[in-house]
Amino acid sequence: MTERDIGQSDDEAHDLPTEFLDDTSDTHAAWFGFVDGLKGVTPSPTRKESMKEPHYYQLGYFGAYLSKIAAVAWFGVELGWPT
Repeated sequence: MTERDIGQSDDEAHDLPTEFLDDTSDTHAAWFGFVDGLKGVTPSPTRKESMKEPHYYQLGYFGAYLSKIAAVAWFGVELGWPT
């Protein structure tokens, strides 16, 4: 395990190759994007992690968009829509 300071990114902590969503700022940016996507606000990163990792923010926002579409489709089938 790599020791790191709070808020330190992977690139600052070690020289090992990084992976998908392996840093807390990556995960936070994706989560903030997901929450904003669920709320339906304009996709613009405002938090520090989101500005630092805008591609993860957009991924989270897109994931929320797909989740809303899937939920509507699932509930529509369950409720018998369209009739």
